[in-house]
Amino acid sequence: MNRLIRILILLIFLAGRSFSQPAEILQRFEFSHKSMGTLFRIICYADQEEKAKQIRDRAFERIDELNFIMSDYLPDSELNRLSRNSGSGKYTQVSSDLFVVLRLGQQWAIKTNGIFDITIGPYSQLWRRAGRIEKLPTPDQIQRASKSVGYKYIQIDKDSSAVKLCKERMQLDLGGIAKGYTVDVIYDMFVNSGIKKVLVDGGGDIRVGDPPPGKKGWGIVLENLVDDNHLVFISNTSIATSGDLYRYVQIDSIKYGHIIDPRTGYGLTTRRTVTIQAANCTEADVLASTISIWGAEEGFIFLDDIPGVQAVVVEEEDGNVMRYVHGSFDFFK
Repeated sequence: MNRLIRILILLIFLAGRSFSQPAEILQRFEFSHKSMGTLFRIICYADQEEKAKQIRDRAFERIDELNFIMSDYLPDSELNRLSRNSGSGKYTQVSSDLFVVLRLGQQWAIKTNGIFDITIGPYSQLWRRAGRIEKLPTPDQIQRASKSVGYKYIQIDKDSSAVKLCKERMQLDLGGIAKGYTVDVIYDMFVNSGIKKVLVDGGGDIRVGDPPPGKKGWGIVLENLVDDNHLVFISNTSIATSGDLYRYVQIDSIKYGHIIDPRTGYGLTTRRTVTIQAANCTEADVLASTISIWGAEEGFIFLDDIPGVQAVVVEEEDGNVMRYVHGSFDFFK
């Protein structure tokens, strides 16, 4: 997911009270850490600086640990070691984190009939190369890559936490779920340690807890294709935005977005941003990528069966920018 959300936090130190203690004694802390190809930011309110920094240190270590597990950029990551074992006919036992993410990825693949697919790595590799050499993949290259793509080629043994990749040259890509999962893990670390006024931002995948002292929520600015960004106030929820504002490959005057349609092997060419609000960031991350492929009409039909999800899709159609809303966002300019 790319960074399409800017965080706007209005600081009020002397207003408001919590139920357990006066809000005046809470201090604001902000921490940042580069990992997973993005910047993780954590903002929290706590009564002890030492406690906040101890959790911060553990959180940063955990982010790096998850990056080494789930990255498809690091040659020796656990994910890449698993991919290199594809086509062997053998199950590979994986860590608990990777097993959870792979199971979730497969569940969403089944729900979306393959629109969300963590096996698109062969396509991803082609498009990364296309960006470097500024040349489109050939139809023959897309066709060859397609033979190693398909969520049905993954088999999971729940009893032994083992995974088998059935086709040769498979390459898993967790770009549509890994950051959301990491944000949820870090959020839980703070909340379970008693710090419930917290915001965790993983490059635009955001999860927030109780509001800052004296505030009705965390102020989040939603960016989209046009210069009429909106401010929403949220608490105890997650929000993620996906689109091609910043991450795309431009070849022969055509922009190919970083999100790849597994049905075609090509990056999206429709200018579109999708913002999802959901109970947790893993779900928001997955759905933002999925609805980016489907678009508003088909995507909102799918969302009708998923309770508690809000969505905003802004896309360009025949030179006109249109906004479509599923559910209700509380907009403030």
